[in-house]
Parts: sequence; C-alpha cells; structure tokens
Amino acid sequence: MKSPRLILLIGLCLPLIGVSIRPARAATTLVFWHSWRGADADLLATWITDFTAKNQDILIAAQFVPFDQLLSRLESAPADSRPDFVIGPSDWASELVAKGLLNPIEGKVDASFKFSPPARFGATVSGDLYAVPETLEGIALYYNKALIGDAKPPTTLDDLLASARTLGKGDTVGLLMDGSFYATAGIFFAQGGTIFSGTQLAVTDANALKAYLTTASKLVQGGKDSGIQITPSTSAFIAGKAAYLIEGSWRLREMEMALGDKLGVALLPGVNGAAWSPFVRSTQFYFVAKTLRLTYALNFAQYAAGADQGAIVAQKTGRIPANPDARPGDPSIATFMKQFAAGTIIPTRREMGRLWEPLDRAVAEVIAGGEPIDQTVSRTRDALLTAIGTPATSTPAPG
Repeated sequence: MKSPRLILLIGLCLPLIGVSIRPARAATTLVFWHSWRGADADLLATWITDFTAKNQDILIAAQFVPFDQLLSRLESAPADSRPDFVIGPSDWASELVAKGLLNPIEGKVDASFKFSPPARFGATVSGDLYAVPETLEGIALYYNKALIGDAKPPTTLDDLLASARTLGKGDTVGLLMDGSFYATAGIFFAQGGTIFSGTQLAVTDANALKAYLTTASKLVQGGKDSGIQITPSTSAFIAGKAAYLIEGSWRLREMEMALGDKLGVALLPGVNGAAWSPFVRSTQFYFVAKTLRLTYALNFAQYAAGADQGAIVAQKTGRIPANPDARPGDPSIATFMKQFAAGTIIPTRREMGRLWEPLDRAVAEVIAGGEPIDQTVSRTRDALLTAIGTPATSTPAPG
C-alpha cells in the first residue's frame, strides 16, 4: 500500500508529465423565446440537443411564451430581460425595427445559406437583413383525384372555373375558396398590382384594382348553382364532396388525413397569362438588439433553417421549408415550395395592417354583386387613402 506521502508526490508530478486538469470552460447561455407546441416543440428540443452537442460551450435556454403574448412581451421587456433571439412571423419585422429591438445581420450570414426571393424580402427592412427565415406558409390548389378523374389540374383560372362548374353537380361542389383579399391577392399581383412602390402606396391604382375586381367577379358568374362556393368552410372537401379547394399549407396534414391518397396539390392557376402570385408569410428567427451573443444565435438559426433541417421539418411537421435547397421528398410539400417561390411576401411595413379591411370589403362587394365595379373601385381607393391616416391594426392570421 502506497503511503499518503507517495500519493501526494504523484499528484504533484502529474502536470509535469503532460496530464493536466483544466477547469471547465464556462458555457455561454442563449435565451430563446418561442411559441411552439407539439411536434414543433419536439423538433426544437432535438435541434437544441444536436446543436449544443456540437458546440459544447453553448447552452440554449428555450422559453415558451404564448403566441398572443410574444410580441407584446418582447416590446415591453426591460433590455436586460429580453431574449437573445426569438422566432415569429415576418409581419413583425418593421415594427420591431422601428422600435430599435432588432440587430441587423446583413453581411453576417454564411455565404452558402440560401434564401428564396420572397423569404429574403420578408426578412428585410429598408434594405437591411434582420432575420433568418425558417418556414413559409401560403395557399395552393388542393384537389380530389377521385372526383377529377384522369384529368390534370387546370393551369388557368378560366379552365379551373369551367372544370368546377362541370364537376359541381348534385351534392358535389366544384370549387371551394375563401373570398378574402388574402385568398385572392394573387390575382391582383398577377395582373400587375402591387401594395407599395418604394415609399408610396400603390394599391390605390385604379386600373390595377379594376382588373383585379373584374377577374374576381368571374368567381360568382352563374350564381349559386355554378358549382363554386365562396366560403371559408372546407367541410365539403374534407368529406370528399368537393373537387377543388384553394387553401393554406397549414391545412396540409389535415387534408392528407381526410383524403389519403385521393389528395393532390397543384400550383394555383395562371391569371390572364401570368402566374398567380399568392401572399406568403414566413416564420423567422429575429436577433434582439444589444445581445452580446449574436454570432452564436445566428449560427443556431442557420443550422435550424438549413436545407437538411428543412427536409426534416417538412417530414415531421408538414410545414414548408423556406430554404430553397431543402429536399423534402414529399411531392405536396415540393409543390408548395414551388408555389411560394413565385409568391408575394406580405409587406412588413407597419401601414399594411390598415389596408386589410378596405380590400376585404371590396372583394366582398364584388362577390355580392349589385353595383358597377367602377363604383367599388372609386370607394375602395378613397377608403384605402383614408385608412393610411388611421391607427394600424395587426395583420390577420390566415390559419
């Protein structure tokens, strides 16, 4: 048995023969706020585990905040109580930048990281990049393969409406779609309309509004017996009683469960020779101002929003990757990705919140009929110009 003196001597000599005992390096803790539940929360936990295993000097403290409280808490929190980064919709970008809460990341993102044009636009305010897009959402054309038979999904709006009127007989509905501006805005953009042009309000252009509302009026030609129902209800499609449905990507998993292998997803039809360009919204990582850990937070966001994780997001949650290099292996999700690449991001400008109600009302008036379109255009232009001088409201959530 070795004496205590010999043990002590060995301990003192260990550093001299190359065995060192170093104090553990203090980890940097990143605070991350999110509102994810279920499969999304499970995926987030996996991301954190994988990322911190590869970056052992980083800890990520993920804190759940209910979605309806997340923005207000971020805006009201004292500077030393804010998170390092947060995930939320692209609609928030301009407001957060205006309040000085975000850290710009232009020039700090890896050159290899890919953005689709709409995703980059939604992450940009006044020419500066402020966010890393994770997923996109918007609408496309769902169809019931059993009801349309061997026919391919229509590629023009006129053909879609004609097919819907043919198939919409008895208890079968030809086409279901919402009549809001959100759902039909792609028709407006396809005909050259735009919401803002530089710093100017452009949605008041009379010619663009008239072209849009004239095309929208085709949806109700033929009346109630036309086979087309303008309604937010999707129950007939879920029950297998509707041939076509224009609806959001956030309903994909629900539609798959309802229709199984009868479900198809196609691009929205062209409008007068141009692509239907639907509204798109992104979910993205924002980086809070004054954080001393921006590089670490940005590295995590690029990992989570990268092409490999994008494919996993699609598989596990049914959400649509924002990274154009993601290969989801699901033809429906691939179609949504292609549709969104031609989409129009919901403007991040704060004034956008004031425009929904006048535009929704314009579409509703045209669908209801009863007055010349020129009158609707004139009244809508006046309402939009008036709305710009009123307090902004939040962007409506589509799902």
